[in-house]
Amino acid sequence: MLEELDRVAELAGGFALWHMESIGLFWLFDVRSGDAYDLNLTSHLILSSCDGRRTLRDILDVLVARFPATSRDELQADLLGLTGAALEAGALVFLPQPQCCGSGIGGERM
Repeated sequence: MLEELDRVAELAGGFALWHMESIGLFWLFDVRSGDAYDLNLTSHLILSSCDGRRTLRDILDVLVARFPATSRDELQADLLGLTGAALEAGALVFLPQPQCCGSGIGGERM
């Protein structure tokens, strides 16, 4: 089974991020309902990194590099907590994972 950190996520349709980093303001908007959610820098960085290409493990590495004074375990807890809440709220989706296992010529297993 795929470990949660190896999954790839992206913002769900109908959600948009906006920021004014120079003054420390970050938001997540649900454009369908008009709801707006205040974010902190870390939350905005996490959600903006959920681009449909990076795994959560890749995003964790970005957080560790950006916040070296914070432990990897604490950053991982923040990452999984936020992505879990965003998934539950419908703001984030996990992308389907490719089916595993090497294939030979014509897609046959070797």
